[in-house]
Amino acid sequence: MLMKLSDREAADSVHRSIRTIQRWRREGLSMTFDITGRRIVSESALLAEYRRKLSADPVHEQRIRSVAHDTPPEELLDLLSVPPKKM
Repeated sequence: MLMKLSDREAADSVHRSIRTIQRWRREGLSMTFDITGRRIVSESALLAEYRRKLSADPVHEQRIRSVAHDTPPEELLDLLSVPPKKM
């Protein structure tokens, strides 16, 4: 069933603040108005935006990698790092 959520309900459903939902709206989250004039967002649009924000977050990506034990070994990370130039 397609749910329509207010700013507060949307914030509660994705565990974010109301200001975050308002910022997402300014950044392009599609919202409409209900018959009483209250701003609402569809649950599918909200969750799509939430997934997009999570996939763009490097901290979240690293957290997922550590849970899945998909982090490269420390030796490989040392080989990939660039040593500082000596002056």
